[in-house]
Amino acid sequence: MSRNRFELILSVLHVSDNSKAPPNNRLYKIQPLVEILGNKYNNALIPEKNLCIDESMVPFLGRLSFRQYIANKRHRYGVKIFKLCTRDFYTSQYKIYAGKEAVPGQWCPRGSQSGSIEPDIFRVGVFKLGNISTSQHMF
Repeated sequence: MSRNRFELILSVLHVSDNSKAPPNNRLYKIQPLVEILGNKYNNALIPEKNLCIDESMVPFLGRLSFRQYIANKRHRYGVKIFKLCTRDFYTSQYKIYAGKEAVPGQWCPRGSQSGSIEPDIFRVGVFKLGNISTSQHMF
C-alpha cells in the first residue's frame, strides 16, 4: 500500500461520534477501539495464576496533553500504558494512562499509578509489581 493511500484511509477512519464526546475523557476518540482490542486480548488466552503488572512507553513525539517524559527510558517521550502480562509476555489487559484523573474514578484513591488497572480484572491470586509480590486482598 502506498503512503498516499494509507494517509487517505487514515484521514477518513473515525471510530467515535464527536457530538457525544464527554468533556473529561481524553481517550474518547479511540475508546471504542481500545475496548474491542482489550476484549480480544483477554478472550484469546486464559491467564495463568502468576501475572505481572508492567508499564510500557509507546514512543510518541507529537502534541498530546497526556504525553509522558521519562528521562531514563530509551524513548523519552510517549504514551504510558499499564499492562497485565503473563510469564511469556502476553498482554491480557491494558490501560492507557491519560493523565491524573483523566476519567473520574479511574485511578486509585491513594494515587498509586498501578491502581490504574481496575480491580475487576484481577481474577487470579498472585501478582508481581516491580520487585514486590502481592496478593489479591491488597487491592
